[in-house]
Amino acid sequence: MKKGIILCADDFGMSDSVNHAIIELIELGRLSATSCMTTMPNWQSAANLLKNSQSSQAAIGLHFNLTEGEHSQPLNRLIVQSLSGKINTDHIVMTLRQQLDAFENTLAMRRHLLMATSMYMRSQGSAQLS
Repeated sequence: MKKGIILCADDFGMSDSVNHAIIELIELGRLSATSCMTTMPNWQSAANLLKNSQSSQAAIGLHFNLTEGEHSQPLNRLIVQSLSGKINTDHIVMTLRQQLDAFENTLAMRRHLLMATSMYMRSQGSAQLS
């Protein structure tokens, strides 16, 4: 079995310069994957750039994000809520659903779910994604 390295660039959608660099590296065969931040203000234009590129050889997934862009919260607040068992898991599930919907609807595809979070989250109870 041939072994290789999968190299994934986070933060697609963060800024025009990040987006263009990731697209260029994918087209050059230097990246295997990228994860998309659907909460960023320029997500729509970033998604169009991705759809119009030669990026079909790369895995494209969601960068689940709670601390950057639209509807974000400061990292320190999320950490305190998480560690104290007071994090709103319903809000987290709703946020994940919204980001998945934005990802799938904007790119008109269901692709890999590459989840990268900016924090470690521990919650009490369970949240269902049904």
